[in-house]
Amino acid sequence: MGKYKHGKKEELLQFALVKQKVVNAVLPWKDEAFFWLLYYCGVRKSEAYERVASDFRITDTRLVVDFHQRKKRGAEVPPIGVATELVWSGQDYESRASGF
Repeated sequence: MGKYKHGKKEELLQFALVKQKVVNAVLPWKDEAFFWLLYYCGVRKSEAYERVASDFRITDTRLVVDFHQRKKRGAEVPPIGVATELVWSGQDYESRASGF
């Protein structure tokens, strides 16, 4: 079992608090999108970084990501769908999207 600097946290943060912290952080839109991808899909950073454009599909209501085979124990997982309204914090990205 791993060692935790401040003890293992057993309780979950309420979603409203998580969302408020993300909004208050004023992250670049790419960083925020990456955070929400990790938050909703529960994958390792390296698993998310390894995705290519063909692993993503956008429908009218969902962002679908295919993570293929997981790193730990090699389990094959079905594509994960996240409702599109969940991946937006409500911030104005028009002014910040110029770096894309």
